[in-house]
Amino acid sequence: MSTTCGPRNAFLTLPAEMIDRILCGLDLRSLLKCKEVCKKLKTHIETGKEIQYIMELEIAGCVHNDHNTWSSAQRLDCLRKHQAAWEQLKWSKGREVRMLGGTLWELYGGILAQTDMEGTFHFLKLPSEIRHIEEDSWTIKPNIDNIRDFGIDPSQNLLVWVTAPSPTSPSISLHLRTLRTTENHPLARQPVIHYEPHRPMGRWHFAIRIMQDYIGLQAYRRSSPDEEDITDLTDFLVWNWKENKRELAVQTDHTQSFSFVSDRHVVLANHFVGQTLEITEPYLVLIDFKAEEETKKLVTEARHSMKLCYPDLASEVVVLQFGISCEPAPGWTPGEDDKTPFFISKDNRIFMVTMRIQQRGNDYAFEHFIPLSAFKKCIDHLDTSSGQQLKWSEWAPTDTRLIRSSLPASDVWVCFAYGSRSVGGEFRRRGNVIFGVVVYDFNQLLFRRNVTTSKDSSNTRIEKPGPIIQTDEIWTEPVKTSLPYSRYFGELPVRPGGYSIMCTADNLVLVDIKAQQFRIYKF
Repeated sequence: MSTTCGPRNAFLTLPAEMIDRILCGLDLRSLLKCKEVCKKLKTHIETGKEIQYIMELEIAGCVHNDHNTWSSAQRLDCLRKHQAAWEQLKWSKGREVRMLGGTLWELYGGILAQTDMEGTFHFLKLPSEIRHIEEDSWTIKPNIDNIRDFGIDPSQNLLVWVTAPSPTSPSISLHLRTLRTTENHPLARQPVIHYEPHRPMGRWHFAIRIMQDYIGLQAYRRSSPDEEDITDLTDFLVWNWKENKRELAVQTDHTQSFSFVSDRHVVLANHFVGQTLEITEPYLVLIDFKAEEETKKLVTEARHSMKLCYPDLASEVVVLQFGISCEPAPGWTPGEDDKTPFFISKDNRIFMVTMRIQQRGNDYAFEHFIPLSAFKKCIDHLDTSSGQQLKWSEWAPTDTRLIRSSLPASDVWVCFAYGSRSVGGEFRRRGNVIFGVVVYDFNQLLFRRNVTTSKDSSNTRIEKPGPIIQTDEIWTEPVKTSLPYSRYFGELPVRPGGYSIMCTADNLVLVDIKAQQFRIYKF
């Protein structure tokens, strides 16, 4: 590195404001290269608040919110405090929120929503001290009946109520409302989206996800005992909710859950079970729903799809649970009323696949972490060939990470992945048994920085490419995956018990079924 600025570095003779404006247009890699030019430029970069903010944003996997009006110094201080709070798991004292006895709930965009026994919806905007988010709450009494599920997207002021078919209306209906006033949503061409299933009557269960202009709906029909045909069916559908245009309609017997991968791709978590219940196969299905025709078909007839295989299971192994989770949907951006300084970048996502497996009476829990970049590589292989699939060895070992978990993830309280982080519970013995939260962070830039600063400690581990999982009783061959990650542990101020843990950008949410309450910890 040069200690002086020669003719080639005449750039530094420009006014400081102009230098800052030029440097602020560069990315992290370019700024790091600039630091090697000479000491003067290195000092300029390291002391410039706006430049440092840009560099720290990229390392954190975040982007600046243009609706924020703070100074560069304030934004940089907020970002550093936010990152440190998550790495050290230093939260503010939590508060308790009572469960209201209803059957519906949701956690999305920093809002916890639930129904009470009368069907009233209660919304709680979760606070953050570091990012200056004020707590807020409101209630809504629906003006329609038979609501069986709902979805929200605060960034679009969107509330979607899902109603099941009834004797007077054979359709599954999606009612598009505003989140606070329940008026018909002004961006929707039609206030209600209808879908008529092949057999409308039965016991319906739904799962809904929102991805910008698109709504995905998994509609599972369980047959009534008095029906001659007792086949259970699942319809999976995608609409452009603004245009009232159906993009995809497939029938699938095996789908357990789903997530959007992009504004044209969706991934289904499928679990095949044979007639003897001893033959089971978990797998993922990637579908380009924009390329598919909207006519109803079997999922196996979708031409623009790909099966992503898992390792072959050993004999007498039964898969009990197989699901996928990712929040927020890739591409998510905050609404105009969101004034926080930064938010998670659109590509900074980890998909968490949860598996609970039983073999000869023994239960095993695994978590498979798949970054968005791994799915993008799979999408590059998509074409119109029939029966297209990738073996486990072709897509997973290098770009994903499979971890054995001591506690199985909940199949109800499933909001445990946000951005590049995922949370779960863990027991430890420190004299007495304690219970805490473990955070897996798959942000690769942050991982590399942690490696260079040697952040290993009793509560922090830097996990490099992984060991072979020697579980011959589960799979026919040993399984190895390589995606590195940072792992953090923090003791929770609760007695050890059967809790579930969820997260948002600024909160941990401890679900205490026994006490019938949520415990909110804010950063």
